[in-house]
Amino acid sequence: MISIENNRVQNRIIRKMEGFRRLKIAFGLNEFARKMIRANIRKNKPGIKDADLDKLVADKFRIWSQEEDSDKI
Repeated sequence: MISIENNRVQNRIIRKMEGFRRLKIAFGLNEFARKMIRANIRKNKPGIKDADLDKLVADKFRIWSQEEDSDKI
Protein backbone atom coordinates (compact mmCIF):
# COMPACT_ATOMS: atom_id res chain seq x y z
CA MET A 1 0.00 0.00 0.00
CA ILE A 2 1.25 3.44 -0.89
CA SER A 3 1.56 5.90 1.96
CA ILE A 4 -0.14 9.27 1.74
CA GLU A 5 3.22 11.05 1.48
CA ASN A 6 4.44 8.73 -1.29
CA ASN A 7 1.19 9.37 -3.14
CA ARG A 8 1.71 13.14 -2.85
CA VAL A 9 5.26 12.86 -4.20
CA GLN A 10 4.09 10.69 -7.08
CA ASN A 11 1.30 13.15 -7.93
CA ARG A 12 3.76 16.08 -7.91
CA ILE A 13 6.10 14.24 -10.28
CA ILE A 14 3.28 13.28 -12.64
CA ARG A 15 1.87 16.83 -12.70
CA LYS A 16 5.27 18.18 -13.75
CA MET A 17 5.47 15.77 -16.71
CA GLU A 18 4.59 16.84 -20.21
CA GLY A 19 1.19 15.71 -21.44
CA PHE A 20 2.50 13.09 -23.86
CA ARG A 21 4.49 11.40 -21.06
CA ARG A 22 1.40 11.27 -18.83
CA LEU A 23 -0.57 9.79 -21.73
CA LYS A 24 2.16 7.23 -22.33
CA ILE A 25 1.92 6.15 -18.68
CA ALA A 26 -1.89 6.02 -18.85
CA PHE A 27 -1.85 3.89 -22.00
CA GLY A 28 0.75 1.61 -20.45
CA LEU A 29 -1.40 1.14 -17.35
CA ASN A 30 -4.43 0.45 -19.54
CA GLU A 31 -2.53 -2.19 -21.53
CA PHE A 32 -1.24 -3.78 -18.31
CA ALA A 33 -4.78 -3.94 -16.89
CA ARG A 34 -6.09 -5.54 -20.09
CA LYS A 35 -3.33 -8.17 -20.02
CA MET A 36 -4.07 -8.97 -16.36
CA ILE A 37 -7.80 -9.29 -17.08
CA ARG A 38 -7.11 -11.51 -20.12
CA ALA A 39 -4.83 -13.75 -18.08
CA ASN A 40 -7.37 -14.05 -15.28
CA ILE A 41 -10.22 -14.91 -17.65
CA ARG A 42 -8.06 -17.42 -19.53
CA LYS A 43 -7.06 -19.03 -16.21
CA ASN A 44 -10.72 -19.40 -15.22
CA LYS A 45 -11.87 -20.43 -18.72
CA PRO A 46 -8.92 -22.29 -20.29
CA GLY A 47 -10.75 -23.32 -23.48
CA ILE A 48 -12.13 -19.88 -24.32
CA LYS A 49 -11.82 -18.72 -27.93
CA ASP A 50 -9.83 -15.54 -28.56
CA ALA A 51 -12.88 -13.71 -29.96
CA ASP A 52 -14.91 -14.55 -26.85
CA LEU A 53 -12.01 -13.54 -24.63
CA ASP A 54 -11.73 -10.19 -26.40
CA LYS A 55 -15.45 -9.60 -25.87
CA LEU A 56 -15.24 -10.40 -22.14
CA VAL A 57 -12.28 -8.05 -21.69
CA ALA A 58 -14.12 -5.26 -23.53
CA ASP A 59 -17.25 -5.91 -21.45
CA LYS A 60 -15.23 -5.66 -18.22
CA PHE A 61 -13.82 -2.27 -19.24
CA ARG A 62 -17.28 -1.09 -20.35
CA ILE A 63 -18.75 -2.03 -16.96
CA TRP A 64 -15.97 -0.16 -15.11
CA SER A 65 -16.47 2.88 -17.32
CA GLN A 66 -20.20 2.92 -16.60
CA GLU A 67 -19.54 2.58 -12.87
CA GLU A 68 -17.19 5.58 -12.97
CA ASP A 69 -19.77 7.62 -14.89
CA SER A 70 -22.47 6.81 -12.34
CA ASP A 71 -20.13 7.88 -9.51
CA LYS A 72 -19.94 11.38 -11.05
CA ILE A 73 -23.70 11.91 -10.99
